Amino acid sequence: MLNTVSLAGRIAQTPVLQRTSGDAAYVRFSIACDRDYRQVDKQRETDFIPCMAWRQTAEFLCQHFQKGSPVIITGRLEVNSWKTPDGEQRREMLVSVDDVYFGESRSKENPAPQKM
Repeated sequence: MLNTVSLAGRIAQTPVLQRTSGDAAYVRFSIACDRDYRQVDKQRETDFIPCMAWRQTAEFLCQHFQKGSPVIITGRLEVNSWKTPDGEQRREMLVSVDDVYFGESRSKENPAPQKM
């Protein structure tokens, strides 16, 4: 089965690196993606897509991107389910990020690092 996602947008909030109890780096963030169409006399709608990156990809993202940075990511869609302490069933969809790319070229004086 095929499960691949590619997104181009802007980082919605500055990513903050976190660590698991086993010291694995991770970051949760959102990408703001404008829809391709707009209704007459209205602004274009924006979707905020939740994402999660692990280990070196998370470290790279936190080191080189901040709120508003253009970004291109590839990964896979994941659906996580759990029960709350009250017994309610919850679900969350997010993109598990495999690769991160700069969404715009950088100047010659400040060359872009390699992708992760």
